[in-house]
Amino acid sequence: MPPRPRRLGSPRARVSLRVLSAICLAIGLAWWAKPALAAPAPEVVEPEVVEIVAKLAASAEALAREAGDTTNAPVLGTLMFYDPVRDLAGGVDGAAYGAGDRAWVEAALGVYDLYRQIGGEAGDKRYLFRRDGARVFVGLDGGAGAWHPTMARGQAAFLRLLTRSSRALPQGLRRAVARDAGVGLARAIDAVTAVLAEPGKTLLLPAGATRSLVIEDAWHAVGTPGLEVHAAPTPAGDLATTIGKRSGEAASPQAVLVFAPGQRFSAREMIEVATPDGRGGPSRGIATPTAQAPAQNAGPARLDPASPVAVPDVIAASGAARRYTLSVPSVGAYSIRSTGPSDLVGVLKGPDGVVLARDDDGGEGYNFNLQATLQAGDYTVEVVHCCAGTGPFSIVVAPK
Repeated sequence: MPPRPRRLGSPRARVSLRVLSAICLAIGLAWWAKPALAAPAPEVVEPEVVEIVAKLAASAEALAREAGDTTNAPVLGTLMFYDPVRDLAGGVDGAAYGAGDRAWVEAALGVYDLYRQIGGEAGDKRYLFRRDGARVFVGLDGGAGAWHPTMARGQAAFLRLLTRSSRALPQGLRRAVARDAGVGLARAIDAVTAVLAEPGKTLLLPAGATRSLVIEDAWHAVGTPGLEVHAAPTPAGDLATTIGKRSGEAASPQAVLVFAPGQRFSAREMIEVATPDGRGGPSRGIATPTAQAPAQNAGPARLDPASPVAVPDVIAASGAARRYTLSVPSVGAYSIRSTGPSDLVGVLKGPDGVVLARDDDGGEGYNFNLQATLQAGDYTVEVVHCCAGTGPFSIVVAPK
């Protein structure tokens, strides 16, 4: 962060340094009238900033690795959510989800915990997640979202989404994430650590903590409304400053304005302050789905042409195939089709194993729709993902 004055705040609530200086002028003049600032300084707690960030970052990266290792776990492609108001995650509308879906959400929420502990406030809209094999989706309820090729890239995009919409994070942290999150999560974390570790530029002030600084060649220091600042001159002409957080203040960017000797109307520099509220952490629950995920059957399931009920299933591993036995009671024309969000190919084989019909995208969306006139007997229906991917679907058989 450059030492010169700069703007502070989010795009919706930017407050220039000059305006902040004017707001604080009356406070500064009142302090100037006193021979010394003798307010008692509270006990100073010096948090290990780099250690805090490194620990949370390691947790987020470990969750991504664990999620990446769930290649054999069911991935249903369920749209899932995290509600920061209720601190609750789950499938949208109680939809069923697999272990692989849940693993991606937990990896993303590891990033959310990191964001909260560097000063980001809880949002008021749900965040949305989805997984399709190695690809992951992240977005904001009612807003835009995007797919990303890997877990780490998805985590980095989520961190960028969080910081971009924050009203409380210091501008220096938001700029660092915006600049480096496109490269990947590790690069974004390194950038955040570098900003917080630079002495006297951006302070991390956890809930209940205070920070002390000796500011060289300074006459006075005042804080924005969310901070309580005590400052006293030293015999060497410097300024001994203690900074704490006021309770009950709304989320907004916080800073300490430093005035040089002889300056009354314009601050010499601004120290940004990140103020996590201490309520972020992995204590959330993940809601049990109201619908149960279909179990992966060991052998071919049976399809009943007399029943119009859709049979739910899932391709849980890349390259896997689902097979069904279709028992036809009498000669007739039949339709065998899939429904759902997955891009599927359907194959119909006769009792002797010869392929009778094959279809890709003949149904609604990316689903197949097999049409055939069949004699009485047992047939095999085979379902695969078109691109060696994974995902949920249902299959329906009906006479034409």
